[in-house]
Amino acid sequence: MTLDTTLNRDISKLFPSASLSREITKELGTTLAYSYRIDRPNYSSLNPFVYYLDPFTYERGNPSLTPAFTHSMKFSLTYEKQPFFNVEYKITKDAMVELTEQDDEKGESNLTTVNLESFKNLNISLFFPIEIKGISGYGGFIANH
Repeated sequence: MTLDTTLNRDISKLFPSASLSREITKELGTTLAYSYRIDRPNYSSLNPFVYYLDPFTYERGNPSLTPAFTHSMKFSLTYEKQPFFNVEYKITKDAMVELTEQDDEKGESNLTTVNLESFKNLNISLFFPIEIKGISGYGGFIANH
């Protein structure tokens, strides 16, 4: 069945980004960054039709999805202009996440994308050079909350 429906979502906003860097010593520096971003849903997430993966599993779109808007703040310490320690905090309004639902009566499960009212993320990372028997690279630790 064809629905004669149009959803208009005009977005008239600015999405600024700014970054400040400062050298502390010749090798050590800091960077402070801010950005405001938009993440728009893709077509398949909006398409309301059902796509069967097998007789008991399907995906369905969600035409009610709205874009996600994220404020991101990041502080970095750099060594020789390469970041080695970062603290980043993000606040997202209407974050899009995949949700799996199960219908026990029909024996079916489905996957759809929905909006969360808000999502907050704290990320801390520490990176360091590694050199073992002539092989060099980087290692690191990343913590997310």
